[in-house]
Amino acid sequence: MKGVMPPEGINPWELPEHLEPLWAHFNWLNKARHSGMEPGPILESEILAYCLNRRMEFEVWEMETLRILDQVALGRITFEEELNDS
Repeated sequence: MKGVMPPEGINPWELPEHLEPLWAHFNWLNKARHSGMEPGPILESEILAYCLNRRMEFEVWEMETLRILDQVALGRITFEEELNDS
């Protein structure tokens, strides 16, 4: 939101209510992320196991959103590691 204010009454840092469950699922998957020498992406097999254990399934848009969130999280982890190395 560079240089543009949101409409009155909208907090740009507040997650829309309908996305809160997906955000909670992502945070759980992110904390359980496999990491060896360096963190890897959340595998679809891990997401499948997560869903099977909870008797649920994600819709296509939710899987795409999880993938995007995962890419952002991995980018942040890499960025922080590079900062610590310099």
